[in-house]
Amino acid sequence: MRVLERLLRLVRWSTARPEGRGRRLGAATASDPRRAREVSEEYAWIAVNRCACRGAWDVETQRAFGIQGGFADELDVSCSACGASRTFMFELRE
Repeated sequence: MRVLERLLRLVRWSTARPEGRGRRLGAATASDPRRAREVSEEYAWIAVNRCACRGAWDVETQRAFGIQGGFADELDVSCSACGASRTFMFELRE
């Protein structure tokens, strides 16, 4: 729970500043993966970063695989409101 609270605080802080309004935390795609220390951070990021229609993402599948220096997770998600689907990638590192 502490991870989600920290992430929510970061989002509130970044959008409270004028230069940060409307800014998102990053794409979390294969070309630009987000870093996470544990799987709970991945789910917290997905909970905070909603679909463009503001619907919540539902995780459909999760795949873990090894990469140089650690592991990576790919999460296939779909929007509960509009049905859009995406794949997010996270690097799991210490």
